[in-house]
Amino acid sequence: MEDPGRGIALWRGSLWGVEAVNADAIKVNITSVAQCPDDERLFYFLETDSAGGLFAGHPGTKAETRLFHKEKFKGRDLDIHPETKEFVCSRQFANGTASITLISPDGTDMKILTEGDAMDDCPSWIPGKGRRILFQSSGIARNTDGYAIGRGAAAIQALDLDQQRMTTVLENPQYDFLQPHISVDGYLYYIRRPYEMNTYGPMTAVLDFILFPFRLLRAVFHYLNFFSLVYSRKPLTTASGPKMAGDDLKTIMLKGKVIDAEKALRKGARIMGVPSWCRPRGC
Repeated sequence: MEDPGRGIALWRGSLWGVEAVNADAIKVNITSVAQCPDDERLFYFLETDSAGGLFAGHPGTKAETRLFHKEKFKGRDLDIHPETKEFVCSRQFANGTASITLISPDGTDMKILTEGDAMDDCPSWIPGKGRRILFQSSGIARNTDGYAIGRGAAAIQALDLDQQRMTTVLENPQYDFLQPHISVDGYLYYIRRPYEMNTYGPMTAVLDFILFPFRLLRAVFHYLNFFSLVYSRKPLTTASGPKMAGDDLKTIMLKGKVIDAEKALRKGARIMGVPSWCRPRGC
């Protein structure tokens, strides 16, 4: 494999730390992809069981450039600053934590921005002046032996790199706020879902054992129903009521949520320039 950016030749086996004769057996996963509007290259993380790295693909020449690779590196949620060309991502660690990580445009410098016993994921650059990052964060709960047994509700945090300041944009112990993103027109988008704690006791185990046959039959039915819809466009049951067009269903679901979001945005406060559903004294 040729590395046009650095002018050196890399065998696949030497890159991933195995013998070249076994290189074809390596399973390589693409874990995240990003692109700048003014750059035709695609940037992506490649990962194996032993190593991971950041690469750039050139669609025109079909060449691949290696920015860096490290042992046990696991990167997710890659995003690129449109002006500075810096990369931001979530770096996963073996102990279950994840930290927001800043990578220089050429991949030679890497800096961990957040630390602690938490899962910091889905970073994205906030449009506008300065270097500001939006991400989701949830704490990790551990038992006396140090094993992770759960996590807290995910909150949305804003990190200003220039001012060295972090602010909570949105949090509620009853909900997870996921995948935050600021559009170019200044709107905050995210996924909200009810927060559920991980509870699995003896009674839950007994209930799962009793309900297992019924859940298995339900899974088989939905599997067959899917194929019936794909090939005959008819479901196996008519108990669900009259058929509704897919576009109409999506429109009904989306319109209600969009209207509610617009109302909340008009009334919400702005934190570091980000529209927020939180008032200064709480949600």
